[in-house]
Order: sequence, then C-alpha cells, then structure tokens
Amino acid sequence: MSPRIYVSATAVLAPAPGAVKLEKLGDEADPKTKRLPRVDRLAVAVARAALGSTPTDGLALMVGTNLGGLQATVDFLEGLAARGPQFGSPTAFHESVHHAPAGQISILLGITGLSLTCSARELSGETALKAGVDLLAAGRAQRVLVVCSEEIVPAMQAAYRAFGSTLEPHEGAAALLLSTEKSEVELTRLELSSRDTSTLRFVTPPRDTEQGLIQLVRAAERVRAGSASERVVTKAQGGGEATVELSRA
Repeated sequence: MSPRIYVSATAVLAPAPGAVKLEKLGDEADPKTKRLPRVDRLAVAVARAALGSTPTDGLALMVGTNLGGLQATVDFLEGLAARGPQFGSPTAFHESVHHAPAGQISILLGITGLSLTCSARELSGETALKAGVDLLAAGRAQRVLVVCSEEIVPAMQAAYRAFGSTLEPHEGAAALLLSTEKSEVELTRLELSSRDTSTLRFVTPPRDTEQGLIQLVRAAERVRAGSASERVVTKAQGGGEATVELSRA
C-alpha cells in the first residue's frame, strides 16, 4: 500500500449490549439535525465527532450504507399504496436515496470535496473504506472521511424473519478519518475478496450490518491505547469478505 495510510480519528455510535437500537443519538438539542431522518442523524453525528476541528480543504467523503433510509422508503411506498403515484412524497423519495446521508454531512459540515456512497450489502462500510484508501493512494484527496450508517425499522426486521435470515440487524454508525500524515494508527492491510456463497448461507454467530466498521473503530482504539496490531475479518452472506489490519505507527 503506497503511500502509507493512517487513521487520524474515529467515532462510533452503537446500541448498548443486548439491544438492537440506540436509545438516544445525543443531538436532540441541535435544530439542524434533530428533524433529519434517523440514518442521516447517525451519519452526521459520527462524521462530526471524527472530523472535529480538522479543516475540510482537500477532504473527500466516502459513505457506506447497506439499506439506506429505510423509514423514508417505507413512508414513500406506503404513500403510494394509500394515495396513488401522483401523491408520492418528494421529501420521502429524496431521503430514500442511498446518497442522502452523504448530502446532509456535506451540507452541515461544509465538505465540498469529492463525495461517494457505496452500497455492498454487509460490507458497505469496508467498501467505502477501500474507496477512500484508493483516493489517497491516487493523490486525489489530502484526507478522507469514511462514514457508515444504518437504521432499523419494524418492516425490515419483519422481512428478515420472514426470509429466515440468520442475521440480526442492528442500527449504528462509525467513522474514520484517513490521512497520509503520520499518526498513531497505521492501516497496513485492506483486502476485499469474494467467497463461494454456499459456504456463507448461514453466518454464525449472527452479525449486524455495521459490525465490521464498528469493530474496526474499536480495533483502532485498542491500537491507540497500546496494542501493537489488530486484525478484523468480516464476512457477508452474499459471499464477500473483508480483511483489515491496523498497526501502531
């Protein structure tokens, strides 16, 4: 991997142990975010925490989301079913698009650089991370903010149960700020690969849609606290696999 890539900052929002949904997002007093869809609020919260006071000049934004704005999608489709196509909600349609969280992050944090949203099932966060690393390696950005966000809604949970999925979806969000400027944590390996889907039809134990990137943030925190290196491997039911290694610089 050239140039060398470092994790400058991280942030995470995850449910309490044993829960699948966050009780509070912590932005209830912020008028700019409290009315946004939940998936956007999660994304903005971790993006803001990871970015801190870092300048946005030369900053690119990579967002990963598996299912995007689920509540907005449900609201839009229920509106169509109840009132017909001429009464579809433009606001709900806009927020149902996967790139909506990236748009809100860019507006609220003043990010004017390249922005891309990746959707790759359970490896959406890792795919966004790979896109960010590629941008830095190509010299197309000075820093990259990588964000992944997922929400859950009753309709999705019912669908998972109806199809007999072994995944237990959780909501949550994570963010990493990548840079070529040396810091305590170095990203030393990042690989995305495919596997025979028949071997991954059932994943044990169940993993949530954000586990990979949240695990990676926690691994970075352990390296920052003194661990020499950490390795995170995540697998998707669709056959994908991601391997990420972090080392103390």
